[in-house]
Amino acid sequence: MSEIAIRQADDSAGIEAARRLFRAYQAATDVEACFQSFEAELDGLPGGYVPPEGRLLIAWRGGEALGIVALKSVEPGESGTCEIKRL
Repeated sequence: MSEIAIRQADDSAGIEAARRLFRAYQAATDVEACFQSFEAELDGLPGGYVPPEGRLLIAWRGGEALGIVALKSVEPGESGTCEIKRL
């Protein structure tokens, strides 16, 4: 079995994988995400999740995207403190 690699989603393949993972999570829950502008956020990825004030990290095994976390700075312009926005 190959190792898991965690990489920033910074290319078209990563962004598409992020959209798939976020949609799969939303579909697996009973939570209505429209109030959170969910589709607009997915359309605008990577949006606010780019360094240095955010991260959009995907766990990969080979070519398969296994999981995702989106981090965003709590205080834009400051470094060191972030919150998990999507998981």
